[in-house]
Amino acid sequence: MKQQSYQICDALYDPLLRQFVREDGHVETIAPIEGKVFLFLLENVGECVERGLIFDRCWGNVIVSEQALTNVISKIRKTLSRVTCGCATIRTVSKTGYSLEIDESIKPSKNEISTVVNTATVTDSDLKASSNQQLNSAELEPSNSKSNTHLVKAGYLVALICVVVTAFNLFQAYYTPLPYFVDKAEYRDSYTDNTNHYFFHIAHNESYSLPAITQKLTDAIPSHCNVDVFVRIYPSVDQPENDTLYMLVQKKDGEALNYSASIFNVASSFDSFAQYMEKRSYFCD
Repeated sequence: MKQQSYQICDALYDPLLRQFVREDGHVETIAPIEGKVFLFLLENVGECVERGLIFDRCWGNVIVSEQALTNVISKIRKTLSRVTCGCATIRTVSKTGYSLEIDESIKPSKNEISTVVNTATVTDSDLKASSNQQLNSAELEPSNSKSNTHLVKAGYLVALICVVVTAFNLFQAYYTPLPYFVDKAEYRDSYTDNTNHYFFHIAHNESYSLPAITQKLTDAIPSHCNVDVFVRIYPSVDQPENDTLYMLVQKKDGEALNYSASIFNVASSFDSFAQYMEKRSYFCD
């Protein structure tokens, strides 16, 4: 993990400690897996990162459900909402993945802060000069009242922006469109084995024998399992010369498990998955 810290709006993020430290001293720490996912998005800020790549980078060969990533993204969004007040958020890219967006325009600039300080200084100076010249205090009240009114309006506006941004983030956290993993239109090839339905998207289709891959899968998954199996094989991010495997096995009631291999090989990449299915025969009951 990189040792550098990242300035995100008014907060400083330390990836080693997994901590956000705001300028007002407020500190929030996120969980290890949240730290992995957030750092991966942070390293690719402004770009869409596929869900499969996030699983591969942050979970490796550990099999977890699609909901696990959804929950992690939701927690990170809530943390960002608290520590940046909407300046940074995670956008869901339909049927693809997630993108970390940072809007620096929400953060007040140093010039704006300096202008406020200078204005306050001039006002104090004017008040002292007016006092020395024995001006009528009643003449100053309208000006002060107008300044206070502007400050109150600005405060309400900032609060309203925070409420709107927070509401939007909560909406995104609890509303997620259909993941592209289960959109059958995204897959080029399909195969049916009794009650099981297999869907394949292979970037380098000419490099592999689809029947050989299908045979490996039907050997591992009982034909009575009544599941949809979504298989994606695409170039690895870390090793473009090799391919990566991501697979989602979903039951009709929505229960699912996923499996990935950072370097795909037809002869060996399904071995651990076959062992996994043997130990969890209840999944097909």
